[in-house]
Amino acid sequence: MIKPFRIDIPQADLDDLTDPVSDDQMLTDISLYWLTGTAASSGRFHHDAPRGSQLSCRAPLGVAVFAHDITQSVRPLAERLYDIRHWSEFERGGHFAAMEVPDLLAEDVRDFFLMASEHDWTGSGSARQAAGR
Repeated sequence: MIKPFRIDIPQADLDDLTDPVSDDQMLTDISLYWLTGTAASSGRFHHDAPRGSQLSCRAPLGVAVFAHDITQSVRPLAERLYDIRHWSEFERGGHFAAMEVPDLLAEDVRDFFLMASEHDWTGSGSARQAAGR
């Protein structure tokens, strides 16, 4: 049951792996999909995603790259399509970083939004002035 969640971790790392995701966490995650009947709809997002097309996003982005993720983002390529304002690379974690290394992910998300709150990315004056502070 756990094997699909480890597909992104190289075998050499599996041999020395202390499982960062407990059995209870894994069963809770799977149960949420099973009991709510949302496993198929969550997988549909990946199935329906356009292959080979380039979708851009105008909103400023933060990117967290985890060492054992299924794919590795390449910053120069990502910057061609996206307005990347925050980029972090981690030696731990994988595709399920929120379960594997929640401390690292939470700190990185906080750092991104703290930075966003201190900068004006809209071009309409300072972010704090725009918020009435």
